[in-house]
Amino acid sequence: MATSTLPHSNLPIWMRRALRKTDWAGLISIAFSLLIALPVLFQPGLPRTNDSEHYVFQTENTAAALQEGRGYPRWAPHALAGYGAPIPNYYPQGAAYLAALTEIVIAGDPVAAVQIVYALALTLAGVTMYALVARRAGAAAGLVANLLYSFSPYVGLIAPHVQGDLPAVICLWLLPALLWSLDRLMSARLPFDFAIVSLVSAGLILVDLRFAVAGFCLGALLVAWHADSADRQPGRWRTAAWALGLGVCLSAFFWLPALIEHNAVRWDNVTTPIPARLALTELIAPLLQPDPSALVPSAQWTLGTPLALFSLLAAALLLFRRARLTFQALFLVLGAIAILIGLLLAPDQTWLLGIMTLCLSIGASSLAEIYAVAAMRRRGWLLTLLCTVIVAAALPIWLYPYPNEPFGSAAPAAQVEYELQGFGIAALPAGAPLPTTLAPSLSANRALINGYRTGDIIKIDTVYLNSSVQVGFLEHTSHSDRLQVQTFAPTQFTMMTAYFPGWTASANSGGVHLSQDADTGLISIAFDQAATTELTIGLGPTPIRTIAWIVSWAALGAIGLITRTRMRHHAPFLADYSLLRLPETRAVSLLFVLVAATALLASAGALNGLRAAPGSMLDGSTTVRARTDSGLEMLSYRVDEATARPGDRLRVTLYWRAVRFLTENYRTRISLVDPATGTILATSDLRNPGNYPTRRWLTARIIRDAYEINLPRDVSAREAVVQVEAFICDAGCDPARRLTFFDNTGATVGQAFDLPLRVSIAP
Repeated sequence: MATSTLPHSNLPIWMRRALRKTDWAGLISIAFSLLIALPVLFQPGLPRTNDSEHYVFQTENTAAALQEGRGYPRWAPHALAGYGAPIPNYYPQGAAYLAALTEIVIAGDPVAAVQIVYALALTLAGVTMYALVARRAGAAAGLVANLLYSFSPYVGLIAPHVQGDLPAVICLWLLPALLWSLDRLMSARLPFDFAIVSLVSAGLILVDLRFAVAGFCLGALLVAWHADSADRQPGRWRTAAWALGLGVCLSAFFWLPALIEHNAVRWDNVTTPIPARLALTELIAPLLQPDPSALVPSAQWTLGTPLALFSLLAAALLLFRRARLTFQALFLVLGAIAILIGLLLAPDQTWLLGIMTLCLSIGASSLAEIYAVAAMRRRGWLLTLLCTVIVAAALPIWLYPYPNEPFGSAAPAAQVEYELQGFGIAALPAGAPLPTTLAPSLSANRALINGYRTGDIIKIDTVYLNSSVQVGFLEHTSHSDRLQVQTFAPTQFTMMTAYFPGWTASANSGGVHLSQDADTGLISIAFDQAATTELTIGLGPTPIRTIAWIVSWAALGAIGLITRTRMRHHAPFLADYSLLRLPETRAVSLLFVLVAATALLASAGALNGLRAAPGSMLDGSTTVRARTDSGLEMLSYRVDEATARPGDRLRVTLYWRAVRFLTENYRTRISLVDPATGTILATSDLRNPGNYPTRRWLTARIIRDAYEINLPRDVSAREAVVQVEAFICDAGCDPARRLTFFDNTGATVGQAFDLPLRVSIAP
């Protein structure tokens, strides 16, 4: 009797699930993703030379507010010498919020909590990338995409270790998660896909608005591709639009008040970031070892050799085969568009390197599915070769000089001291403008500072109270104060807290009013009559914040109702993609063992001989050895172009070091000067050299200090010299308090040092 065998694709889904073998590529992807996350997890601390420091402070403040019962903090209580600032009201706090929850539930320490979030996000980024690509192109392509993404310079090194950009690292996970959930929503009818799209899109907005905009653009293009693909489902694009729209509404409690209340504050520039730009030559350059003598490591804005090379090969093969616009080809095109935008329209937006890496990692993974080399693939050679090239080029990640010193305290007193030392605003990343309502002339209050130092924070300076009022403090929290007040006549006094819409005052006896002091910007409290009462001052809702919360809760309710409806009318679905063959699994598993052993040897110091030589960052620069009378020394300089035209941007890099501990914060600037007349043609802003306060410098370490200065279009000079000045900056930068330079023989040069190079100005 003859028997017939049904094709595998015709079997019911439950039977295909039962017959499905183990996805070893998925397990290997998890292992590789964990491996790239381990360096940040097992550091003894986090560096204080990048923005990780600021996110530790944010985490500490958010955790304190959550433990006080604040569902979503909108106030940074220790900013501006304890006066406070509405930083969380205007900047997304999703990263700090996630780390704060980790601190409360798991870690008990803000540094450990931030490390855990870094490691979790890096691991999930690789795993989610695998899930996204594998369901479309197979396990081999998913594994290659994971390695290209996780072991790329931006994901594996620049964002987490060089920049310390915690929101960016979280978004590097949320972006592929959004694309993965949208792809499932458009091709299947599973109950929770709608909710996942909404939650992930809201998460992007609450973590980083830049990546959220990019994610929505990529998501919209993916939905449009689905609408024109062979497996399109009628009306699914409307479902995706609703899911994304409800995600925007779900996050309205943050962005709506931030948008409407934007003009309720003044925006001050606290620090000037070092200019960084994307360039084609650097994008395709190999990842280099950082100089171990650099105090603040510099980012190399490169895609890495494997990703650049594989993307070009994949594009060439797809063009040669004249294939239709497949899933991977779509992202190759999007990666090329992102590169053009970054190079031509927004070269200073270096975070776009993350978008390029995401798109090209998906597109370049098509190399794993090129069947022109099927014989190699059957033996596992092709996949192993691709993976080996990727991880070999990532050796600088394992040899990166990770910090080995403890972080220190993140307590409120430490945050105030951080600011008093002139290091910036503790809870605000470097380069971000500060929202404040305080008068620029208001200085730190001695009594408030002493309260922080003794641990007894009192928000009223009793020295300035008049005889008509007596005040006793009952309780101080991050968003409120309780006082016992006795007034003998109508009176008014000032709280040492910055005014902001939402601060309210309530008393048992009534007759109390809260307003903004016109001279200082602090909170002013007025009593209409004599009273003995308990006074509560707290930051509460405003009408727009209440409306925003209503929108968010309504969106959450709608997501819940739609999910419940989808649970009643869902259809079974199985992502039945091709798995790795046994030879491929064995070969890639062996590669993982070798990479893990290399990482272990690097962490133990056994590979130190492969590290870059100390001082290698000075190669190609011109030595000057110009010392100052303070211990600040300029070692060398580099000028990118010795010839410029009017309107050109001149790039100058100085290299500094401290020959002894520096007791002041010095700021520097450069100017272009006409040597014939002494006329200043252009000058830069005053800033911390290397964007790192000199009080924090360590001796024998090098600081890279990059400048960009524009030549005026109407300049008539034919030559210019680059002049360097250094100022002592405490309360201000007085031109009379400039440092004196000496040359390498000890002879006095003066208070302005001219670099021994003349820039020719072409007509």
